[in-house]
Amino acid sequence: MNNVQGTLLFLGLIVVVALCLRPPYQWEHTTYLIGRGNIPHKISSQTANIGHCWIWAPPIGWEEDWDGDERKSHIAVIDRPRLGIYVGVVALVSLFGAFLVFNDRLASKKLQSPQSGRP
Repeated sequence: MNNVQGTLLFLGLIVVVALCLRPPYQWEHTTYLIGRGNIPHKISSQTANIGHCWIWAPPIGWEEDWDGDERKSHIAVIDRPRLGIYVGVVALVSLFGAFLVFNDRLASKKLQSPQSGRP
């Protein structure tokens, strides 16, 4: 592995760590119906994009009381599918870049070997 490949892979690792420290969040708006025995039943759930927030300072959710039996909660959760896609794309791009540098290095060695007079 040469210096350029190591630098590309290190930068990819830095971006993945940054994405894990500042992941994408989404609001989860959920409506519950409180049944007999104070057992909540989920009626509906909607999600909305918040953006990226630091993992140690996530957005604070809240709860609303509705008509006696209905309650609506708003919580911020990490958008794991989107985070997985981001990390996968960063890993793919950095590995592909390192592979291209490796192929360019091999091609330049093949071109240089006939000129040096070695078999």
